[in-house]
Amino acid sequence: SSSSSSSLFSPPSSSSSSSSSSRSIEFIGDSVTCAYGALGTFPCMASQFNQDVLQGYVGITARALQARFHAECWSGKGVVRNYGAPNTTSPDPFPIYWNRTLGNLVSPTWDFSSWLPDAVVIHLGGNDYSTAPAPPVSTFDAGYLRLLDSVSAAYAHPVHIFAICGPMYGDPCAQVHRVLSAWSALNDGRGHFVDAEFPLTPDLLGCDYHPNVAGHQAMAQRLIPAMRQVLGW
Repeated sequence: SSSSSSSLFSPPSSSSSSSSSSRSIEFIGDSVTCAYGALGTFPCMASQFNQDVLQGYVGITARALQARFHAECWSGKGVVRNYGAPNTTSPDPFPIYWNRTLGNLVSPTWDFSSWLPDAVVIHLGGNDYSTAPAPPVSTFDAGYLRLLDSVSAAYAHPVHIFAICGPMYGDPCAQVHRVLSAWSALNDGRGHFVDAEFPLTPDLLGCDYHPNVAGHQAMAQRLIPAMRQVLGW
């Protein structure tokens, strides 16, 4: 691409729209994928007024790759345990909601034949271990594996799955990497780990210790080349 880095990382405009692209990406995640607090200046509290998916790593990545995207994110949700849950697992972690058309309604379920992504990006796991009591490693691993299987089985064609991990403190990146690698070995190498573990220094912090726009740019700078290499974009 001949686009400059400044245009890739700037907020979207009519001239940078990728709505006509044949490339499609689905993003699945928690508050980081929602760009929670990304527009705030630390220290601050996150709200709907300082959150913008289009200025987070999701929008930055989609614009850089000239791809349409769907994003399903829910702050505080985990793979098997949500933020602050009193037990090692929660009855309603993120995978419970993934096949719904509207998050708060059990039906109707989403028609996965209506929109077919070329790749799915997952950013989940930080909430599982953000507070005590943490889930057993085997429980988290089994839950993450079920999620990978569910995402893969939902689509009629083989999709590449990118698991990006970091930069929040305590993200279980070693576990995610291990489970994804094992799954990928059994699924034609379609699983790809993206390491976004880097220090959230003050210049990269938004509200509630989440990444700001610059922090999201740093995440995207790791995800974009990985996706280009695998997808040939």
